[in-house]
Parts: sequence; structure tokens; C-alpha cells
Amino acid sequence: MTVEDARALFSKTNMFLSDVYGQKYHISDFREATSTFSDMIQILATARNAEGGTGDLMMKVIFLGTDEWVKKAIAWFKQPQYGGVDIPAFLTLEDAWQFVRQDIAKIAIS
Repeated sequence: MTVEDARALFSKTNMFLSDVYGQKYHISDFREATSTFSDMIQILATARNAEGGTGDLMMKVIFLGTDEWVKKAIAWFKQPQYGGVDIPAFLTLEDAWQFVRQDIAKIAIS
């Protein structure tokens, strides 16, 4: 994944979700992602500052994948300079959807 890929990802996400209000969910499949260290740092900054990115309080970001790339990204996003965000990661899309359904149910109850 490159910085350009990240920018395109957020741009397309915003295009699709621009008329959606309330809590939004963004499931990103990184099961085959690779990046250089330099790209990863730039991707983190892009994600934090982009509308619909990890800094968007109305967007819950969810990763698919458990390899080193995903583990590093999750650890970095937890750091204050990258937003202090906890991002869940799942092996399968079905597991991610289950998480979303449970989260929506929690919101509906509150």
C-alpha cells in the first residue's frame, strides 16, 4: 500500500458515505498489504487527517488481516501522535461484520 492508495481509499470512502449521518464503519482488507516504512508513516498521517479516516469521530475503522503489517499499523494508531485509536482486526469479513452488528446493537441500546 502506498500513500496514493491511502488517499484514494479515503476519497472513495467519502464519496460513498457523504450522505450518511451518524456512526459509520470502514472495513479495510489489508490481508495482502505491504508498504515501506516511509510509506507507512505517511499513510498514518494521511489516515489521521483525512475525512473518513481514523481521526473522524463518526468513523469506526476495522482491519482485515493479522500479519505484521496490520499488527504494526494497529500499534502505531494507538500512539497519541497518530490519533490514539484502537482498531480491531479480524481474519475474515464475516467476523468483521459480526463486530459491526454487535456494535450497532450496543448503540441502539444506549
